[in-house]
Amino acid sequence: MRIGVWNTAFLGDAVLTLPLLHTLQRAYPGAELHFFVRRGLASLFAAQPGLAGVHEFDKRGGDRGLRAAMRLGRKLARMRFDLWLSPHTSLRSGLMARWTTAPRRIGYSKPAWNHYFYTHTVDRGFGAVDEIDRLLRLVRPLRITDLVTEPDLVLPPAAVAKAAEFFAGLSGPVLGVHPGSTWPTKQWPEDSFGAVMARAHAAGATVVLFAGPDERDCAARVLAASGLGGKDRVHDLAGALALPELAAHLARLDCYLTGDSGPMHLAWAG
Repeated sequence: MRIGVWNTAFLGDAVLTLPLLHTLQRAYPGAELHFFVRRGLASLFAAQPGLAGVHEFDKRGGDRGLRAAMRLGRKLARMRFDLWLSPHTSLRSGLMARWTTAPRRIGYSKPAWNHYFYTHTVDRGFGAVDEIDRLLRLVRPLRITDLVTEPDLVLPPAAVAKAAEFFAGLSGPVLGVHPGSTWPTKQWPEDSFGAVMARAHAAGATVVLFAGPDERDCAARVLAASGLGGKDRVHDLAGALALPELAAHLARLDCYLTGDSGPMHLAWAG
C-alpha cells in the first residue's frame, strides 16, 4: 500500500502534520508513506522513522505555474498511490490530489471545488478544534480510531550532536530568541525583543539569538537594541544553522522567545 500526505504550507503546519503521519503509520504498519512539503523543509524530516520519502514542492520557483504542476501530477500518477490525504486547501493542492489518480483521496469539504478533487471530504472544523485535531479529522473516512495526538520529530544524529556540543559549554538558564517572522504583521517589535534579552542577561541567563538566512539583518538590529553585543553569555547564531540543527538547538533551551504569532510566545522547556 502506498500513501501520500500533501502539506506544502509553512514550517509549523508541516510539523503539526506529524500526528497524522504517526496515526497512519500505526494503522497501516506495512504501508509505504510519502510526505510532500514545501521547498526547504525536507531536511527537517529526513530522519523521521517510517517515511519512505520526503519530497519538496517548490511552488514559488521551479514548480510554479500550471505546466510544472501538470508535470508533477503525471509523476505522482506514475507512483500509483492507493491513498492520498491533503491537509492543504488550495486549488493547486486539489488538482494534485486529482492527478494522483489514487482511488481514495481525502481532503476538506471547503472550498466547494474540493468535492470534485477528493473521493471523501470532511468538515475542517475551523474555529472549533485546534490544528492537530483538525488534521486528524482526515482519517475519519478510514474509520481509524487509534489516534496519535502528539508530534514526535526525530532529528538527524549529526544535528543532535552539534547542539549537544554547543550547549556543553553554556552555563545557567539558557534563553533562545528568534525575532524573525514570515509575516511582518505578526512580528513583535524588535526593541521589545532587545529589552527582554537585556533583562534576562542581567538576571544571569545565557542568551542565544537565532534567525534564518533571510532574517540576519533583523537579528542584528535586535542584538543592537539589547546592548549585549560582544558580552559574555551572549551567542549570535543568526543564519548559522541548518534547519535540523536549529530544531536540535531549540530542543535544549530552558526558555524560548518568539514573536512570530504575536504578540509574543514564551515557552519553558519541560
